[in-house]
Amino acid sequence: MKLSILYSFLFAAVLVSGCRKEDNPKVPDLTKVPIPLLTLDATSDTKISGQEPEAFHAKFTVDIYFQNGELPKQLDLVVVKNDDAANAKTVLANITSWPVDFEITGQELIDLFGEPIALGDAFEFSTDVTTQGGLKVAAFPLAGGTPFAPGIYNMPGSSPLLRFAAPCPFDVEAYKTDFFVVRDDWQDYNFDVENEDITVTYIDDTHLSFKYKAEDAQPIIMEIDPETNAITIAHQYYGKYGGDDYFIESIPGDLSAVDPCTTTISVNLHHSTAAGTFDGVIVMQKK
Repeated sequence: MKLSILYSFLFAAVLVSGCRKEDNPKVPDLTKVPIPLLTLDATSDTKISGQEPEAFHAKFTVDIYFQNGELPKQLDLVVVKNDDAANAKTVLANITSWPVDFEITGQELIDLFGEPIALGDAFEFSTDVTTQGGLKVAAFPLAGGTPFAPGIYNMPGSSPLLRFAAPCPFDVEAYKTDFFVVRDDWQDYNFDVENEDITVTYIDDTHLSFKYKAEDAQPIIMEIDPETNAITIAHQYYGKYGGDDYFIESIPGDLSAVDPCTTTISVNLHHSTAAGTFDGVIVMQKK
C-alpha cells in the first residue's frame, strides 16, 4: 500500500468522524463486536510433536480483551484443523461468564477430527461471539481467512486466537529458490492480477531478506527461529515513497512464520512513516 493508499485511510477516518447517519441514510449502524482473549498457560505445550502427537497437552484461559467495553451475550470456543472452516468443531459452548479455563490433549484432537495428526497439521482455537443484540460472528468464516484485522494482534497483550501445529522442520536450503507473492496487503506486488516473482535472498542459516518496490529500497531482514518457525523483523528503514522515509517491523503471531511443509513465508508487517502507520500481511510461496 503506497503513500496514496495510506493517505486515503487517514482521509477516510476524518471523513467518517465528521459524518452523521442522518446526513446519509445509506450509512449502516455500526455493531461493536467484543474481541476474545485466549491466554496460554505457561505449563502448556506450544507445538505438537510429530513423533508423539497424542501426548500434546495445552491449557488456556478464555476471556474478553476489553473488560470495560461492550461485553458479549455468549462465547462458543471452536477449533479448526488446517484452516477448514467448514469443519469447525465447538469444544466449549454457551460461555456466559469469563474467564474460563480449558484444556485439550493431542489424543482428544485426534478423536475430535477422526484422523491422526501428521506433520504440517495445524489447529486454531478462537471463539464465535454472540453480541448483546443477538448477532453471531463466526471465529472462522466459511469464506476463509481470519475475521481479525492484522492490527488487532499489535494491541498490547492481544491474543484473539491460539494456534498449535505439528511443524515440518525448517531447512534453509529449501528457501534458496525463487518465490512468488500470493498476498500483499501493502499492494506493491500485483498478486491479484498474476503471481509476481519476488527475490528472497539467503543471508545465513537463520536469516533471509526481501525488498519492497520503494525508492532507495533496502533489504528487509527476516530472522527465522528454527525451533518455532517464527519470523522476526526488527524495526528498520526499508525505503522511500514520495520522498518520505518508511520503516517496518514484524507483528508477532501466527501470521509471521515460515511453513516448511509448503515452503511459504508469511509476515504480518507494521509500516510506519511521518504520515501514519499501516499493518498488513505479505505471503510468499516457493515457485
